[in-house]
Amino acid sequence: MEIESLAKNLIGFKTTTGNVDEAVKCFNFIKKYLKDAGLFFKDYCFNSYHSLLISNTKNFDFDILFNGHIDVVSAKDELFEPKIVGDFLIGRGAIDMKGADSVMIEVIKNYAGDKKIGLLLTSDEEIGGFNGVGEFVKHEKFSSKLIVVPDGGSNYDITVSEKGVLQLHLTIKGKNAHSSTLDEGINAISKAYELFLKIVEKFCKQKSPPIDDNVSINLAFLHSGEIYNQVPDIAKMGLDFRFFKLDPNEIIEYIKSLDPEIKIDIYAKADSFETDVDNPYFLKFLNVVEHKLGKQKMVKTNGASDARFFSQLGLPVAIMNPIGFNFHGDDEKVSIVSLLELKEIYEKLMEEI
Repeated sequence: MEIESLAKNLIGFKTTTGNVDEAVKCFNFIKKYLKDAGLFFKDYCFNSYHSLLISNTKNFDFDILFNGHIDVVSAKDELFEPKIVGDFLIGRGAIDMKGADSVMIEVIKNYAGDKKIGLLLTSDEEIGGFNGVGEFVKHEKFSSKLIVVPDGGSNYDITVSEKGVLQLHLTIKGKNAHSSTLDEGINAISKAYELFLKIVEKFCKQKSPPIDDNVSINLAFLHSGEIYNQVPDIAKMGLDFRFFKLDPNEIIEYIKSLDPEIKIDIYAKADSFETDVDNPYFLKFLNVVEHKLGKQKMVKTNGASDARFFSQLGLPVAIMNPIGFNFHGDDEKVSIVSLLELKEIYEKLMEEI
């Protein structure tokens, strides 16, 4: 049960996004774990975020490049103490995605064939991946017949499309006044919320769209004001947009047209992801999955992952999570049996690719 043991060890590292010391410790643990496997390691660090490339070749012309991340969202301390309940491994990062990381590490550790295999692990996916995979694809000359990213969808669904992301921090100006003379002021909170409603009306067909071509907008925060008897003159609002078919610049330009004085800071901007379902290597992945599981289901999802950085290069990407539940929740869990099945799928894929 090497995968189970390895996953428990990885969950024990408190690699919340931005915890550089824990990320380095985790990567060092992985390198030590693989030290006798005859593999090559290359460390990266962009804007303080570390990444690690593990491969069985010095030539970056891969047959398969696996990709995962070790960073997790914040959690109570006890969630970094993994436990087993029945078939499930429970702990922060169990399904997102240290369970799958363990599978990929074991696969590359034990692979003895002649295919060129790589595994890129990053530490910033939970905040957009711009300093991990985003910088890797800019700085490295590489190719791969297929990219495998077990970080999307759920319960063996194969994700072929993911929404893009635009996260904006808006600063809206009003005018101070005493609360007894409202007509002498401009309430920045009211102005911000009216702005939000106009944006929703413009871009959303409905407030909670299904997984289709609609845009969803989350009002993530709205901060303003300090005392009861003063009209607030500044409001800060955070908006999170998710979309399949939309130019994010259209959103920004529309907001500017509503209020030319508004200050717009882009926290994150990422294109949508779509893989080439007719690519011959992607079809090989589908065949392997169907042979092992007796089924394969392709889906579109609202989430986002680092897969988009690879698809933007025209590379085919296969996204399929093992069985797990409660992503980012207090009861985050992954099925141990599904991790073992995922390992068998990858081993067969490397024969077929």
